[in-house]
Amino acid sequence: MGDDQTTLRVNSIDLSGSVADGPGVRLVVFFQGCDKKVKCVNCHNPSSHSMRGGTAMTVADIVKRLEESPIRRVTLSGGEPLAQSEEGLFRLVQTLKADGFEIALYTWRQIDQVPARILQRIDWLKVGEYREELRTSTSAYVGSSNQRFFKVA
Repeated sequence: MGDDQTTLRVNSIDLSGSVADGPGVRLVVFFQGCDKKVKCVNCHNPSSHSMRGGTAMTVADIVKRLEESPIRRVTLSGGEPLAQSEEGLFRLVQTLKADGFEIALYTWRQIDQVPARILQRIDWLKVGEYREELRTSTSAYVGSSNQRFFKVA
């Protein structure tokens, strides 16, 4: 799996160690492209909206970049990770899990819209669209009170 040439579009990869994108110190892959018809007001990552921007990277190249860090927790965010090729995202999650990474997935969608084969390989999930009128700073890892962040069983 380490030589996977499946391509995904990446806005950026944060190797600095985020504490805002899930439990513990985490690496973050911000995918390029958000397929939400009406963009979230005050989205914290508007540069990731365009489906055409970012950089095309292979699964192998993404994993190689993440392996540069000793941190073994990663959050897949966006844009919208589920706007990527399902096969590509699955291969990335599968490879990261095999390499011992703890994986969180952030999506504006609901849990029933996360493909089962991906859901079975992640550790944490954030679901729900950001809603400015429900903005909160008291719930960990979510921006609005309608969103849910939880451990995947």
